[in-house]
Amino acid sequence: MAPNRITELASIISLNTAKVDGYLEKHNKPTPSFNINAPLDLGIPPEAPEIEATRKKALAASIELQDLLQGPTACSRPVLNGTSLNAIYTYDIASKVPLDGKISFQDLAKRCGFRELELRRVLRFAMCWHRVFCEPERGYVAHTAASGQLMEDQRAMDMAGLMFDEGWQRHALAHNTNDNMFDWLGKNPEKARRFTSAISTLVPSGQAAAFLTKAFDWSSLCKSTVVDVGGSTGGVRILLAQEFENLNFIVQDLPEAIDGAEKNVPQNLRSRIEFMAHDFFMDQPVVAETYLLRAIFHNWPDRYCVQILQRLIPALKNGSKIVINDSLVPEPGTLDLLAERNIRAYDMLMMTLFNSRERENEDCIELFKEADERFCFLDAKKPTVGTMGVIIAVWREEQELKEVV
Repeated sequence: MAPNRITELASIISLNTAKVDGYLEKHNKPTPSFNINAPLDLGIPPEAPEIEATRKKALAASIELQDLLQGPTACSRPVLNGTSLNAIYTYDIASKVPLDGKISFQDLAKRCGFRELELRRVLRFAMCWHRVFCEPERGYVAHTAASGQLMEDQRAMDMAGLMFDEGWQRHALAHNTNDNMFDWLGKNPEKARRFTSAISTLVPSGQAAAFLTKAFDWSSLCKSTVVDVGGSTGGVRILLAQEFENLNFIVQDLPEAIDGAEKNVPQNLRSRIEFMAHDFFMDQPVVAETYLLRAIFHNWPDRYCVQILQRLIPALKNGSKIVINDSLVPEPGTLDLLAERNIRAYDMLMMTLFNSRERENEDCIELFKEADERFCFLDAKKPTVGTMGVIIAVWREEQELKEVV
């Protein structure tokens, strides 16, 4: 039986990589590395064309193998985002990091005139996607060979500037608008349709929805109502309604978002799933036991997330639960490379489109604190697969409030 393509590619990579490694060892050339002192290329001279051809065979096979293992959908989706490299160029960040040694994000932010939070985000993306900079210990930045080149080779910086200033433009400049993304989409129906269609391909997987059913004790709510704030067509609520017969759901969103949504609800669940037109920047009109906000916060800057929470307050009663189901960014370096690249890519996309972000646990907790001291954090849960975690808070009316951790 002939070997399948991925096994064949693995053999090609192994065979040709061994040849390149043997050549480097024979000619006393350093092993490839991302470290600051590593050479910028393998140093294969023109008089060794067979070794250069071997290197290209290994590289081509590696790319094909990666594409096959990811599948056609991933191949057709552009995930690279130039925001991080653009920021590194614009703020000349490479020149502000010591060539030998490290610097804290806090000190580097001061040198660059850059907010520390955004600096961490753009550099951590650059670290895992471009091998530009590294984080040798939590909270500190050091050079790699690639970032060192940006510091020492003006031509590399000039190329970056050409690509970003003349090649790519941000949303507001490209469309000559001061509107935020959502306001602009509201004025451009066809663009809004395309946006909604495109975003639907990024809907969390069935595993993420299944995690939501287990991360919060829905059965403890007895017979009660869950308000799904900004719930769109209510897909995950159908799953919850099927599993927890004690719950009724009110799915709220803008009129155009929920138009025709009822037809997607199975007939046997329609008495328990209601759709209501509501803008979550307006006061919440429904008094309920639990409010679910799924994949909402990552679309909005902090100040708007605080407003969304504050708009719930008129309807809250002592003991009301707030369940946030959104991406939770893990500690850098704790995921495999592909998983970390994905979450950093989403973070850059949120920054580029909405000036928003994917958040860590502590960031979500701070949103509750800023919104009102009566929001008390209860728990945070992360899945073993994916990044769609759950943050749970409770509303307490008592004057003496203590967080339950």
